[in-house]
Amino acid sequence: MKQFVICFSERETAPDRIERIAADLGITSAQLIKRFIAEGLATIEPVTGEAVPGKNLEDFLVRNDVLNARSED
Repeated sequence: MKQFVICFSERETAPDRIERIAADLGITSAQLIKRFIAEGLATIEPVTGEAVPGKNLEDFLVRNDVLNARSED
């Protein structure tokens, strides 16, 4: 699993705002941050066109660039 660590100074208000908004939505701060990242990426690099059908949900998500294919270790 890839991880990104984001640090804020003690004076920045973003962490408190993230925690408050997440609590209001009934989700974790991590879920809200992932939502922000997904929306930001979609704005910068939108995926357009029709979805490609898949054999099952996993295959559908891989074919439509939502998930990477599982590696066969």
